[in-house]
Amino acid sequence: MFLIDQYNTAQNPTLISKVQIAAVGFAVNEVEEEPTNTPNHDNRARYAQAVVANPQNYAGQLTQGVVSLLAASDPNAITDTQINNSVAAIWNMYAGII
Repeated sequence: MFLIDQYNTAQNPTLISKVQIAAVGFAVNEVEEEPTNTPNHDNRARYAQAVVANPQNYAGQLTQGVVSLLAASDPNAITDTQINNSVAAIWNMYAGII
């Protein structure tokens, strides 16, 4: 697989939309409910608030992370479960950059 294939996959509007809703769901259902002593909670919570306030602003960035983590080159082959799990897996990395 070539990097350009992954880049093109990350530009797929349907995939971006799926990642966007997965990110909002993770922010609301997981980060909001986690104990405050969870490692990196403050950063995770700030990032969650930013994502919920403007999900379209973060969807593209997160989609690149999802595609990279999965080494995916076909947006239609990525399942909702893979997207949800990938968003959870990369959340701390992205939460540390804001």
